[in-house]
Amino acid sequence: MKSASQMKKYLSQITLHIKEHYILLAIIFFVFFSRLLLIYEGIIPFSFDHGKDSLAILHMAVTKTPSLIGPWTSIPGLFFGPGWYYLLLPFYLIGGSNPVVAVWAVIILLLVQVYLMYRYVSKWGALILATAPYWFTISTSAWNPFPMSLISLLLIIILKKLRQNSSNSVKLFFWLGFVVSLGFHFSSAFAFFYPFIILFILVVWKIKFWSIKLILVTILGFVLPFLPQIAFDFRHNLVQTDAVINYFLSPPETTTPASIAKLISVFTNTWGEVLLAFLPEIRGLPSVITAYVQLLLGGATAIFAIKSRVWRDEKVREALLILIGFVGIPLIGFQFLHFNIWYLVGMMPAVVYFVAEIIKQLPKWLRISWASLLIVGAISYVINFHAVDKFIHAQNRAFLPIKIEAINAIREAAEGKPFSSYHYVSDIYDFSYQYLYLTDAIKGKRLPVEFAYEPNVAPYITQKSDLLQMIIDQNPNVASDEEPELIFYIVEEPQNSEFLEQWWDKQRYSEIIDEIELSKSVRLFVALPE
Repeated sequence: MKSASQMKKYLSQITLHIKEHYILLAIIFFVFFSRLLLIYEGIIPFSFDHGKDSLAILHMAVTKTPSLIGPWTSIPGLFFGPGWYYLLLPFYLIGGSNPVVAVWAVIILLLVQVYLMYRYVSKWGALILATAPYWFTISTSAWNPFPMSLISLLLIIILKKLRQNSSNSVKLFFWLGFVVSLGFHFSSAFAFFYPFIILFILVVWKIKFWSIKLILVTILGFVLPFLPQIAFDFRHNLVQTDAVINYFLSPPETTTPASIAKLISVFTNTWGEVLLAFLPEIRGLPSVITAYVQLLLGGATAIFAIKSRVWRDEKVREALLILIGFVGIPLIGFQFLHFNIWYLVGMMPAVVYFVAEIIKQLPKWLRISWASLLIVGAISYVINFHAVDKFIHAQNRAFLPIKIEAINAIREAAEGKPFSSYHYVSDIYDFSYQYLYLTDAIKGKRLPVEFAYEPNVAPYITQKSDLLQMIIDQNPNVASDEEPELIFYIVEEPQNSEFLEQWWDKQRYSEIIDEIELSKSVRLFVALPE
């Protein structure tokens, strides 16, 4: 009887928690299943960065060698921290090195953000994260800047807690420094602004931060995530330190100086991304109708917000200050520094937070309109993907399926004969094809005699020799020691026809005996060796 009573009490508590948090559970289930429907067939982008990162993670897994650095940055000689690699590594180990598992990691990051937004910031913000088109885009592919939205959200939460309760300031300042430092593992271009953003907000909120104790604790938190990079730098003659110094002393020519044209370009690109981060978008409708719906919704929201003077609400003012810090300060900085659209990921939680607080102040009918359109837009995203987009993406050179199809077609055409495989991609470096051949070899499939973007090219993948050695040692049957009897060329649709002509000039073959159109953007050529 006692055990039955305890079970009944336990079930009652579970039921109570479900009733209290059913909205959160509904949002989380929606995020999970909507993304599952988008990626379960493996139709994901898989090109330069995803392939390069996958090779680094494969090297860590196969050789059991930890990495002290992550992907390279746009500054020559400077690397991100290895956080991105360690975030993905467990998923690759569990998922058998399937590139799709990297996207699952990003989806889980979004689920964490939905929970944190709902629990500590805004329930409306959680709904926007689950449904707005921007959040679909960054949760259906894998790229190292994407965790920056989680980093910024964590900083917003810590800052809010500091304002609400300064009694735990020592612990919170430690985490403030720690999370800021983590940002340099994913996007140093945006993380660079975090100290300025935080200082601005602390000053406006009159939060004391100048005691020696708080400063030392913050520095300690900041240094810890940098330890792998510091160790790497000392082992390699301070190469990263020199790279940063050289960058600021002699900015690269690609860094456009501040000008009216750059101001317009930065603001235009930012505005487009910001709208995607919170406005509903109904896929499948003509773009004019979608724009009209967005204009009506945004216009009605602006009118009611101004009419009701939403800025008098303390939470709206708090969100506005966060918005100014996380959006305004980087926008000013990008006028003088290098700018790319993917640097904006870290801004978006502040945008969502501000819009969510505005929506809370609106009349009920307008709040219902927001919720309805966001949900309908998200559902239309999934429906349109299965009705239209997936068939286009599956044949697109930037996506995984056509690359797998190309390699399978090569193996079928080779009929067991030794072959070499060369690949033309617009990014030059064929990291994605390299990864697929190497993981095929781990599964026991035979390696090409040579596989690269051109014959006899100097090594351009630092991990490749180690991986080949380990794979062949474990299974010597995958090695190809003979001369190739066939040569295959995978040619992706060029962005510059001159580059493709130059690439063909470097290939070595006697004659092309077959040409196979795998899709409109990928062709396979079969040739005989010289």
